[in-house]
Amino acid sequence: MTNVKKQGRPNLKKTVSFLIILFSMLSLSFFIFSCSKVKTAVFNDTADIQAPNTPGTIAAPAATGESAENPATGPYEETPVYLFDYKSVNLKPTESIDLLIKNCNIYTDIYGDMVVLGEIENISGVWKTNIEITFNFFDGSGREIDSIKIQGLANYLQPGSRMPFYLVYETRANYINISGIKIGTNFKNYNKSFKGLPVIAEEDRSFQNKTFSIKGKVTNIGENNIEDLKIFATFYNLKNRVVFIKKCFIENNEMDSSGVQDFGVAILLDEYIKDFTHYRFEAFFRDSVKAAVNENS
Repeated sequence: MTNVKKQGRPNLKKTVSFLIILFSMLSLSFFIFSCSKVKTAVFNDTADIQAPNTPGTIAAPAATGESAENPATGPYEETPVYLFDYKSVNLKPTESIDLLIKNCNIYTDIYGDMVVLGEIENISGVWKTNIEITFNFFDGSGREIDSIKIQGLANYLQPGSRMPFYLVYETRANYINISGIKIGTNFKNYNKSFKGLPVIAEEDRSFQNKTFSIKGKVTNIGENNIEDLKIFATFYNLKNRVVFIKKCFIENNEMDSSGVQDFGVAILLDEYIKDFTHYRFEAFFRDSVKAAVNENS
């Protein structure tokens, strides 16, 4: 009896070892199979998801097999915004003896749209009018791939003043090919000088509920009444590049000589707003034109 028990023990050990090895192999096979199923499921789910139709959002292809399409720029698969590096784009302001293009900047906003900003300074002694800003887009070989023209934010620019500008370029199909942007101006000389003169004085700044507010007064110290009054606040980063522009609130765009009124601007400091370090205001206007009254009529 003793010999039988001793002979059975090695067989039992072999059986246990075999079962352990078999269980391990089955577990490993199940694990590999599960991983492959998980990868397949993630891929399929991604193809079925459609992004919300918000500005600048790239939608995934529809589950039906039809490609999603942007009405403005064509099929989304032709606009790989994730490959676009705006920092590699070279901004090339043109030189002029009358208008200086300065403090230019480029970035993509939170919607993925490309934004180009800057200022035009009138370095001549003559008023300018009918101002246009031109943008010519070039690829790496120097070939022009697009051109855009926008109107200035105001109709007149007096000597020594600066007018900000911005362009939201939404033709995403061109993004990946853009290597340089040439910025220029078109304008006409206005050979008269306005006699009105609005002067801006900042009086108060506050920050509350993530909103930065600036208030002040504008006074027409000129000899003539003015109209078409606009006040813009231009915000800059540490490198003195324009990061965004805000139009200030005023009650009336007409002012009598010696007239005074309040102005203000409020900026919600959310994820859309770029960081800024300083700002400045500029007023744009023209003299009022009043028809003479014929007392005998």
